[in-house]
Amino acid sequence: MHAVVIRVSFTDVGQATAGLPGLVAQVSSIPGFVTGTWVHLSDSAGAAMVVFDSEEAAHGLAEMTKTNAMEGVVVESAEVGDVVGHA
Repeated sequence: MHAVVIRVSFTDVGQATAGLPGLVAQVSSIPGFVTGTWVHLSDSAGAAMVVFDSEEAAHGLAEMTKTNAMEGVVVESAEVGDVVGHA
């Protein structure tokens, strides 16, 4: 399994929060999706980790994230890594 770790900053936390259900639905429908967690860290920052069953699917989301940020969000980073533990 491979995970995409995404860090964002909010330009409008209200817009970001309002758009999250649609984003979660879109991401969870990507072939190979295993699980995802979105975290509101502060009024100005958030993070997500989305796990896929293949490296190719994970890289696909990372690229999509970098070019298609949702309203109210600036993507600071989107990195792909090998999942080495899971509980």
